Amino acid sequence: MVFEKLRQIEIPRFLRRRTVARRRCHRPVTGTGSSRQAFLVVVLLMNLSVPAWANKPDISGWWDWHNRLQTKNGDIRSEDEAWLLVQEGTSIRGRYRRKVTFLSAKGKPYACNGLVRYQRIAVYQIKGIVEGTHITLKEVSVQVQPSPCDDGQRRLDSYRGVIESGNLHIHWTGGQEVLRRRNLTGLWMGRNRKTLHGGDQASWQEMWHIRQAGNKVVGLRDRTDVRTSGDGQSYRCSHSLKIVRALRWRFEGYLRGAMLVLSLAAPLKRHSPCEQRNVRPTNLTITLDYDPDQLKISGPEASLVLTRQDRIQPAGFPDDIAADRRPKAALLPPRR
Repeated sequence: MVFEKLRQIEIPRFLRRRTVARRRCHRPVTGTGSSRQAFLVVVLLMNLSVPAWANKPDISGWWDWHNRLQTKNGDIRSEDEAWLLVQEGTSIRGRYRRKVTFLSAKGKPYACNGLVRYQRIAVYQIKGIVEGTHITLKEVSVQVQPSPCDDGQRRLDSYRGVIESGNLHIHWTGGQEVLRRRNLTGLWMGRNRKTLHGGDQASWQEMWHIRQAGNKVVGLRDRTDVRTSGDGQSYRCSHSLKIVRALRWRFEGYLRGAMLVLSLAAPLKRHSPCEQRNVRPTNLTITLDYDPDQLKISGPEASLVLTRQDRIQPAGFPDDIAADRRPKAALLPPRR
């Protein structure tokens, strides 16, 4: 049917091909051979519509929202929401945690707990669908964290939203908010320590310089290990009661839902007479949780929690990976 209609299309003059007949009359031939085929292909491609899935953004990942305001009696009310969305085709599932913190401005304790500060925390399970850049979400259940300052009552809402400029604008009956995709760009630090067999004390510190653009992540990982003698005897390699070793990795990876999947190259070692470790390239998975300023590392050696130190742009990285330039959240009325 389509090709029948294409055959009826008149080819423009600039694509026409003139041939000289062997007979006396000379006549134009409208689209013979390859010229007509090429034109029909162009027409066909111009009339094909782009499939819906080609323009569909992937909303999987963590999204954050924050609001801070002052109540009528002068207390400070902070609202934080962390949304984890997982998109599978046109379906969406996930959860989000809503945390509301009240702080007494006058230093007067609250009657519910006898303190100048209290929180209300609830986790909602959600599901929905996505159509192009528009989404529909529905809360299906809620779990409220017990607190003497919380009666545990919540209502379940439905949302409609649209993705604009990389942000997720959602609205419901009585309000709206803008969710911003979480960006890990900045400096992260973590420390830990433990007692080794024999009484020695081991401590280590890690500093991560991360750059993120979209789902792509690159950076540097610096680790310093310190081991202190527990029996008062000096180590042979350092001739002291302490051993200090340092490693640096370059890494790259990507975000996948609530996980950060990284590939680490072979590390660079700082020269030390006590450095005899054989560290090879490896893969590492980091868990992202509700707190946007924490990363949890689980490895064969030990677990470590990285805390965001700032949102600076680390030096020495390619300029094609943009830094986090999220605007500050505006003061909005309380959601609920």
